[in-house]
Amino acid sequence: MLAKFFTSDTFRALMGLRPARPPRYEIYRYSGLGCLFAGAVIVFMAGGWLLDRWLGVIPLFTILGALLGAGLGSVSVYRKLGIGRASQPPEGDG
Repeated sequence: MLAKFFTSDTFRALMGLRPARPPRYEIYRYSGLGCLFAGAVIVFMAGGWLLDRWLGVIPLFTILGALLGAGLGSVSVYRKLGIGRASQPPEGDG
């Protein structure tokens, strides 16, 4: 019982330590980014598949759609994460 208490997040908070697990909103945020990426791939691949069926060609546009969706999905996730953005000081009167 004591081991459970001393390893719990409540005890860690009392001691001023960070919780051992990430907060739930972080999990939801990254899950959403994964769904955003997968959705982009699926939508563009489905569009390529429909274009292939309409034109009656080999699955060329399906493959191109999947690659385009992966590229645009990666860019979208990159922008949402804000990687490489320099922190700018707030503009003020002073």
